[in-house]
Amino acid sequence: VRAFAAEDEPGVLKVLQAAFGEWPRGVQGVAPSEFFHWKHAAGPFGPSILLVAEADSAVIGFAAYMPWRLRAGGETLTTMRGVDFAVHPSHRRRGAAVALIQAAVRHCSDDVAFIWSNPNEKIRPGSLRSGRREVGRLPRFIRPRGPLLGTIQRARAKGSKTPGHLRIEAETAAEILRDGARTSLLARMKQPSDRLATAKDLDYLRWRYGRFEEYRAIRADAGADRDGLVIFRLRRHGSFWVSHVCELFVEQNDPR
Repeated sequence: VRAFAAEDEPGVLKVLQAAFGEWPRGVQGVAPSEFFHWKHAAGPFGPSILLVAEADSAVIGFAAYMPWRLRAGGETLTTMRGVDFAVHPSHRRRGAAVALIQAAVRHCSDDVAFIWSNPNEKIRPGSLRSGRREVGRLPRFIRPRGPLLGTIQRARAKGSKTPGHLRIEAETAAEILRDGARTSLLARMKQPSDRLATAKDLDYLRWRYGRFEEYRAIRADAGADRDGLVIFRLRRHGSFWVSHVCELFVEQNDPR
């Protein structure tokens, strides 16, 4: 295992695509190389730590750790978020995954509070063997539009579509986030103090959601105390599409 070098990029992209079948997944109209640089070189918290596993002079594994700032109890913590962890299918179960995880710890500076990730089922066993522990799993909540069975049947009847073919009556997130006046809500939003949360500001939101047209936003201005902003995207689930709510901002976190 060693640090990533620029000439490793073609091999890394091949490993990612071999491991995931498609990379990046669910993002249209962007080349893998462009997405790689957006994610790992232009992040709002700094460039990622990039590691490669090598065998017979070829890249057979990759791991990226993005600097990520979290807030809790009025403090801001510097953490590292593990992403894009991949080992080529032909080299799995030979210790490459554990070696990459252990190398990441050695590359982190002393001011990093902890390392975390959202591992999939394939990498979770290796993460646990390397000394990490499972903190918990995040629930997902679904609200069908109309009767669920009818929604699924209509979606199947329409056949496969891409997001570009679907009618979405909302501006792109980039359009709304470009207007500083329309995002003044962020300055008035009450930050949660009872749990870990990403340190979000306008620069972070523009980086995260302003680059790709898949992300849409709706601004609700219903008076001085009822302002709100939602960022969402459409994702394919089997035969139908689901709107995923990515961010929800309301005045003082008012549940109304």
